[in-house]
Amino acid sequence: MQTTPQNITTPALCMPTPALYMAIECGGSKFLLGFSDQIASPMRKVSVASRGFALVLPRIQDEIAKAKRRFKLPADAPVFSVYEAGYEGFWLHRALVSFGVHNVVIDPSSLRVEQRARRVKTDRLDLQKLLEDLFRYHRGEKVWKVVTVPTVEQEDERRLTRRRDALCKEKTMHINRIKSLLNGNGIKVKNSDLTDEGLAQLKRFDASYLGGELASELRDEVARLDLVKSQLGEIKARLATL
Repeated sequence: MQTTPQNITTPALCMPTPALYMAIECGGSKFLLGFSDQIASPMRKVSVASRGFALVLPRIQDEIAKAKRRFKLPADAPVFSVYEAGYEGFWLHRALVSFGVHNVVIDPSSLRVEQRARRVKTDRLDLQKLLEDLFRYHRGEKVWKVVTVPTVEQEDERRLTRRRDALCKEKTMHINRIKSLLNGNGIKVKNSDLTDEGLAQLKRFDASYLGGELASELRDEVARLDLVKSQLGEIKARLATL
């Protein structure tokens, strides 16, 4: 995960007045939003059901407008927000930026965890801490590591290499599974022999061919291996053109 150093001065590291600050906790079924206009003000917390961007984004925009009214901020006051990199990826960042929010995505491993938070961990404490650190970040403090958000094109290229890596692991898994099944019958083979034709020629110590459920399972594993090899070859060819 790429991160940006915290000692670089950027336009974001200033405290515009007035402004709204928003921390977002992304959960599986809901987003928790925490709002405030200054570090000493009470946090306004709301929950938004996570049911896809078509429903989530209008709710976030609506809650931003409500928070500005709650803190008596002008409608055009800038909004600064933060959320942790993770399950939601970067679509939320791009959406927030598209409607004028100044958002940062942070590396969760860089978050400071206080001893009290270790003992009494609640959603509200997590959100409050995230919001307080957002204020500190915009005052120029070294609070966390900010993730460098890739473009859609860059993310697509990374996805291709991740698929390649995942397929390489899957290929090894199928090869090891086939060899394990054969090893249980005292048979050793080379990787190049792991084909339907090659396996059909194999015999046990008593000269009997492999049959029954063992042969069926081996055929299934070889079919999966062949599919992985085909997909891996296509991806490697595409990567070679980039």
